[in-house]
Amino acid sequence: MQERNEVEFVLEGQDSSLISFKHCTKNPGHKDFVKLTDFKVENLPPDYQDVMIYKMIQYIGLITVKLNVSFTSNNRSNNDETAKLRGTRNIRLGSGFIMSVCKKEKSLEKKCPCKECLESNNPKEQWAEILVLTAKHVVFDTEEVKHTKCELFYDGVRQIEILYGHKVHKVIDKNDACIFLCAMHNLETWNKIKMLCDMRDNIHRKLADKYTSKCLKNQLAIIVSHPHGQPKMVSVGDVISFKRSLDGDVQYEYRASTCSGSSGAPVYVLTREWDLNFSEHVHSSSTLKNGINRSSFGPA
Repeated sequence: MQERNEVEFVLEGQDSSLISFKHCTKNPGHKDFVKLTDFKVENLPPDYQDVMIYKMIQYIGLITVKLNVSFTSNNRSNNDETAKLRGTRNIRLGSGFIMSVCKKEKSLEKKCPCKECLESNNPKEQWAEILVLTAKHVVFDTEEVKHTKCELFYDGVRQIEILYGHKVHKVIDKNDACIFLCAMHNLETWNKIKMLCDMRDNIHRKLADKYTSKCLKNQLAIIVSHPHGQPKMVSVGDVISFKRSLDGDVQYEYRASTCSGSSGAPVYVLTREWDLNFSEHVHSSSTLKNGINRSSFGPA
């Protein structure tokens, strides 16, 4: 069955993504999406109208980021959907989320790796290292990371903060996953992100105690993404099926709505097999024939 990745290509200026949103053919009107800032417990299916699930969605949403990638690597293969753009600075938009944060201190051996500090005679004494997870087809390698801008808190209400990628931390080819590093100087924002990540992990463990795959009729997929590069939105839908790889990783198929720009967004599956670690699945593709959406492979 033919699949396509869901990045948003911006070939005619930034306004083209807004036009694409308004004239979307996959999800006209985006009726199955709800703005993160408007999302309420009542937007969840009846079996899932739980304040704890609502809080989890808010925490995931706050650490979801919009990605603006302005270079396509020459290392992409001929079979890659973006092969014809190799070596160009055409912009594409996707989504991702912050996995973790860590505060760093300058020493003789290391200094802040951001471009500003590397070129400065007076680099910052402290900075935060941010790990961002997205799909590999959104951000392919370090050359693309260096041309990647992350927009934090882009929800149409809060003030946006910008981070820039500087190198790949880890690429998992078989899982269509790329984890890359950003540096942040604003330690107040670092504290906020760390708190959100901690609260996300805490709520996840509480949900693991409360729900099992046997106590509900259907598994639920929850996605927070930037459809067409617009402010973050939430979509929910049943998990249809899953596929397990030889090494035990799982890929989910679901009815939660996605659009161009949703590639790389966090996919949170409620009542999966409940590893106590937060899920590392991201949105990967959509089938052209029946509109079923798929995650990357990730830990069960």
